Amino acid sequence: VKHLKHVADVQAFEAKGDIGGVWLYSDVNELNHPDLDLDAFYRLHGCLHSSMYKDLTTNLPKTLMTLKDFTMAEDVPYMLTHAQYREYLDAYADKFDLRPHIKLNTTVASVKVDVDGERRYRVATVPTSKHDGVEETVEHFDFVFVCNGHFSLPNMPDFEGHEQFEGTQYHLHSFRTFKPEEFDDKNVLVVGAWASA
Repeated sequence: VKHLKHVADVQAFEAKGDIGGVWLYSDVNELNHPDLDLDAFYRLHGCLHSSMYKDLTTNLPKTLMTLKDFTMAEDVPYMLTHAQYREYLDAYADKFDLRPHIKLNTTVASVKVDVDGERRYRVATVPTSKHDGVEETVEHFDFVFVCNGHFSLPNMPDFEGHEQFEGTQYHLHSFRTFKPEEFDDKNVLVVGAWASA
């Protein structure tokens, strides 16, 4: 958006109520959401948008998390909390005047090539908190960038015998706050790979 806004009429869609994508924390998850049927993103994808948990610290140093043309302050710690990185993204959006180009609370329902006439893209959106009866909004674009990230959909491993396990199984995608008492006197197995483990 930052580079395109000077040469084109550019529009970005954000499913959440503010910018930040995966870095926008919320206590709400699939287990405590008041009504998942009212969340368009959930209805389309079968999960909520973020896997962010309350005490997350980045697993990369600030030097690798810094965006070009916008260095982080010297007093920012080497490894940032999600809140600190979110503040950085807010400051970036403000410095480069990106907010007018981002439509919040908007879930992309579909992107299709519109073959009638000029080859353009037909993009259908719905309000993220869509109630029954709300119509899709359709807009046409010459170019589409899909920037949906890769941390929205949880990947739950399927291993032999897991359906017979009588203990608790859950994906970190739904985890928000660590409560030590939930794990007192428990034998806990964490299954993960690379940085997520």
